[in-house]
Amino acid sequence: MARESAGAPRLPLLTDAVRLCSAARYRSGGRAAAVRRARGVGPPRRGHRLRAARRSLPPDRRAGDGARARGRDAPLRRARRDRAVPRVERLHALRQSPPSVSAVPDAVQLHLARAQRLPRALAAQPRPPRPAHRRAAAASGPRPHGRRAPRAAAGRRRVIIGPHPRGYFVVLQRDHATMTAQLARAWGSPAVGGPADEVVVVAAAEHERGWDGRDLPILDPAAGVPCGPGDIPLAAHLPMQLDGPRELGESDPHAGLLVAIKHCNRYRPVAPQALLLRRHRQVARFRRDSARLQRDLRARIAAPDSEIDRQWRTLHACDTISHAQLTAVPRLVGAVVPGADGRPVTLTSAAAEGGLSIDPWPFSGAEVRLDVPGRVLAGGCTSQAELERAFTAAPVEMQEFLLVPAQRRSA
Repeated sequence: MARESAGAPRLPLLTDAVRLCSAARYRSGGRAAAVRRARGVGPPRRGHRLRAARRSLPPDRRAGDGARARGRDAPLRRARRDRAVPRVERLHALRQSPPSVSAVPDAVQLHLARAQRLPRALAAQPRPPRPAHRRAAAASGPRPHGRRAPRAAAGRRRVIIGPHPRGYFVVLQRDHATMTAQLARAWGSPAVGGPADEVVVVAAAEHERGWDGRDLPILDPAAGVPCGPGDIPLAAHLPMQLDGPRELGESDPHAGLLVAIKHCNRYRPVAPQALLLRRHRQVARFRRDSARLQRDLRARIAAPDSEIDRQWRTLHACDTISHAQLTAVPRLVGAVVPGADGRPVTLTSAAAEGGLSIDPWPFSGAEVRLDVPGRVLAGGCTSQAELERAFTAAPVEMQEFLLVPAQRRSA
């Protein structure tokens, strides 16, 4: 066989073709495609459509979409290839120049991303005030590392606090429940239908059973007075919202069911993404336990669902009116009750001379006068022990509360 000339092109041997196919098949998708590409008849490489589309864009858009733009506006704050951290969006006020890498050994120079602005509506919102139990913990000073704050500083509201000419009018939960039962007995008008059922009155009188033996004012160190509404932690409040209806359901399942539904509807359903927060997990667990209790109590009574819905809404309306009257906060009343024609009716209230006005009027009489027992505290206490002594020494006084229709608001 004649030897090949030096200037003639050498044909690829079989081993070269196999090696070429083996190296290219992973990138191109198979042996046949690699052979076609080696012969010059194969399709272009993958990604050609994306590159062609980028070349067809205007220059201004093309500059912000490629690797060059990522180099100018780095999505990573990094020092070199082996040290990189994800980008963290920061406000303009928090932008700081990175420290010198040469001054600190083994330091990583971070290039901050562009400053991000908060929405105007969000930035304009004031910071909500801290709860009383948080203020109490802060006022008590720093605590040793690794030790929890004492339970007495957790600001639990175990009574209802209302204004009084001599200070504050403190009402126990049991007395508030009695007041709610009196409102349930006076229920009934052309706007909301006939009088409330007797089971509603029983549920109103026992809806705070979980508080039995736990009524005690807790000091707010920042103000020197008992803690106000909304300062009770969920960890202490939610178990009592289950224990009370469970104990009541043992003797009266119908009344226990009404109380359980009222307590459960105080909290909204928790979205799945909100379960990252502890308080939302506590609420979700409470709603599951309350739903299980309601199923057990519901199986023991034969009332229709429409009747149960009307009864627990009447109980809820009486409870909110009682709270609004004791705390002198009319906006607390916003209950929706079934009307006489079956349509929902929303109760509203406003301040009136000597009490509150309710619209529409849900009670049978021309007005409702309630005598509620309580204790008057002047305030200015500096310790929990001083507050307990003042509460024990204060005599029980009767205070009259007045409810009138909206037509008599200016009278």
